[in-house]
Amino acid sequence: MPLGKGKAIFPFLIALIYGILIVSVPWEELRGVPYPDIENYEVRYAAVKNYGLSYFKIDSGVLNYLSAEYLWYFLLASSSLSGLDFDLFVTLCSFSAAFISTFWLSSRLHPGWAFVLLINPISIDLFSSQLRSALAFGLVLFAISFHRKGLLRRGWAYSFFVAACFVHTSMLLVIFVYGISIFLERRRFKSTETRLLLSIGVGVFLAAAYALLANSVLGALGDRRSLDADEARSFAYIGFWLLLGIGLSIRSTVFALNNWRFYYGVLVLIFVGVTELLAVPSFRILAMSIPIIFSVFPLIKRQDARFVIFSVLSYQAILFYYWVN
Repeated sequence: MPLGKGKAIFPFLIALIYGILIVSVPWEELRGVPYPDIENYEVRYAAVKNYGLSYFKIDSGVLNYLSAEYLWYFLLASSSLSGLDFDLFVTLCSFSAAFISTFWLSSRLHPGWAFVLLINPISIDLFSSQLRSALAFGLVLFAISFHRKGLLRRGWAYSFFVAACFVHTSMLLVIFVYGISIFLERRRFKSTETRLLLSIGVGVFLAAAYALLANSVLGALGDRRSLDADEARSFAYIGFWLLLGIGLSIRSTVFALNNWRFYYGVLVLIFVGVTELLAVPSFRILAMSIPIIFSVFPLIKRQDARFVIFSVLSYQAILFYYWVN
């Protein structure tokens, strides 16, 4: 199976099939573990229906709307007040997020590989339970697609970037990493090694800064959801992704790889690997970024890409075993 992208119709069909798969399979029942985020959304959905918009008390001001993630709650409230069934609301959100990410990846990696690689516990859990994060990242992927197509479409790109932040504040970090990746791609450096070292260095620096400041920053925003120490992954869980980032970095110097997707992937893999080893949960950033990380595979040599894909699939098979048991 070739690694490159297919014709335009195939990414659409693969995204459609994957989205239907995500919303058709009862993943929560399969795992036997409840989704706390979904339960929380259901409570708020019912509360809005009973008490109206007054249920959400948000002070005026851009920062207050940002910290309250106003667009998400506007979507939640408007859907509830319109009489839309909650289960249908969840289905529409899950399908939309899964479709956007799959279509984006399938347009850059062969649709067959994209489909197989996205059938993994991390992505399934993201699309079926972490709706807000998945939808916000979908808006970022929309923005990136417009941003890469010239000045006339950048207005749309910036609009999607801003909207994503008002759905989930973690998109501020994602957009910052994207900006650094674009800078590394476009800036003239003496060698690929210089770009690579900068990419790794920024990843480590961001991880250290996040570990030191995340509690203070998210506390100021009234949001400590992602900093529960019990959510930090073990080295056995996170080690694979850290090794993947290191491996891609080493091999990239062989063929002078210079692409923003590569820099983004290395930055995220190093950042999440270091923060998780420091017991500061950040894995959701990696989970959202999987489409971009996997889109790096067609950029590297075919024999390297096949080895990486085999390694990823083996890792995912192990995850599935523990995921359902």
